[in-house]
Amino acid sequence: MSLTAHVQIATRGVDVRLTLEAGGSLALLGPNGAGKTSVLEALAGLVTPSAGAAHLDGMPLFADRGGRVTLTPARERRVAIVTQEPHLFPTMTVLANVAFGPRSRGVPRAHAEATAYTWLERVGLADRAHHRPKALSGGQARRVALARALASEPRLLLLDEPLAGLDVYAASQFRALLPEAITSVPTILATHDALDAVALTRSFAVISAGTVVDEGPTSTLLSQPRTALTARMVGRQFLPGVIEGDVLATDAGFAIGLAAHSLPHGSRAAVAIAPRQIAVNSGQPSAITAIITMVEPHGEVVLVHTEHLIAEASLAQAGGLHAGSTVSLTVEPGQQPYAI
Repeated sequence: MSLTAHVQIATRGVDVRLTLEAGGSLALLGPNGAGKTSVLEALAGLVTPSAGAAHLDGMPLFADRGGRVTLTPARERRVAIVTQEPHLFPTMTVLANVAFGPRSRGVPRAHAEATAYTWLERVGLADRAHHRPKALSGGQARRVALARALASEPRLLLLDEPLAGLDVYAASQFRALLPEAITSVPTILATHDALDAVALTRSFAVISAGTVVDEGPTSTLLSQPRTALTARMVGRQFLPGVIEGDVLATDAGFAIGLAAHSLPHGSRAAVAIAPRQIAVNSGQPSAITAIITMVEPHGEVVLVHTEHLIAEASLAQAGGLHAGSTVSLTVEPGQQPYAI
């Protein structure tokens, strides 16, 4: 199944174009309020777009017909969505919840329940089949919601921040289920965690203020972000500039030593640097003098924020660092540039 979509929701400031190849998986990355959920709700038929169109393997999910957007009924579109809230039917057993999708399509009860039980086994909750949802933990309820979605044999699976709000153990259990789910059906995963995007999906689109600002294969997400927002989401710093031999003359006014590359002199390029690659108070001749804007504790290290760079310092180094003080920074040489 392939998906092409242009989602416009004027009241929410959303104007997003997406393409998902047959058998593919896509991560929608972005901060809270960027529009990720709105896009998924439009594809699922939960909100009506103001304009645009979406086609799943040629079948319209919605379409603008002469200024009026029409929706294909949910039972015909076969799109399943799993959100942060499981939305299980409280008066039904877990088994009946999972069997609901097949039953709503007219599948005989015995066959629907057999399918549901198979999916409960896959998510490790077959022993909860005859319990009510109120007897489940939050993580278990989320796994049942995933089983219910997949038991309906969707043509498209939408996952809206499915790990949000789960404790570490529950999140790890749910995360272990996702690779099988994502490879069995075309999937769009909305998340703010770039590591989940890299681990689980083949392509990504970064959304900011209702529009796509960066997209590409997830294999390049960590190493070649195209915007400062993308870099920030993967824990990197996006530093654009101009190639001058073996250095990048950054737009911020300092030079960064580069690894061997084939980019032409004078071409636009960038590097993506992690804080751990920037030394504090190094005393090197190539040090960059900067003013600290914030010192942020980060586990066993401290992140030292300046106007253009974020460096990582040890707790021992952090004693004399504070906002407003001057610091010397050195970027680890041998950075790999990429064309922009």
